[in-house]
Amino acid sequence: MLCCANGMPPTTDDTEGYFRRFLIILAPNQISESEKDVTLEKKLMADDVRAAIFNWMYDGYRSFVKNGGKIEVAASVKDIVEDMKENSNSLRRWISTNGYWAAPDPENNRAEGWKSYKEWSRLYLDYCKDFGEVPKSISSMTELFKKMKVVKKRRGDGMWYYLERKATEVESAEVKENQKEQVNIVNDDPIEDLNLPF
Repeated sequence: MLCCANGMPPTTDDTEGYFRRFLIILAPNQISESEKDVTLEKKLMADDVRAAIFNWMYDGYRSFVKNGGKIEVAASVKDIVEDMKENSNSLRRWISTNGYWAAPDPENNRAEGWKSYKEWSRLYLDYCKDFGEVPKSISSMTELFKKMKVVKKRRGDGMWYYLERKATEVESAEVKENQKEQVNIVNDDPIEDLNLPF
């Protein structure tokens, strides 16, 4: 089934069985009125062009048969599906927006990334409230954490999960800018200009 759309449809289905059915092909280019070829349909109907299109399709068919009926999915298409997955519902958008990822089990059981299930739920619901998102059921969070292979430990007050946070591009740029400023401060130190023997 071929579907054309201006955006990806939202979904409550978060299973791999749902996402693996998609082969997404982006068409980002827009043709302005001045660039449109009004004779394109006539050109495509020319005998030599129709023959070239048929040969192109036949080559694809031969590759399909040779590959045992499997479609070779390009890495770019896989990346698009992953991006679609990350933005398919409010829970995944919360994870993606905050840069959370399932880090390895830290040696320090009191590391900053450890939070109780209740605390992670509160952060997610706060995000939904702030951005006008429709929250998924809280049980969906444990299911997603399981898929992400998030480290968990049971403590006296319930289950705790460990997530680390990747710096956003803006935060990374701010860190680099701060480092530049610190270097400039060191370079501008007037003591260096005195040429002291120590």
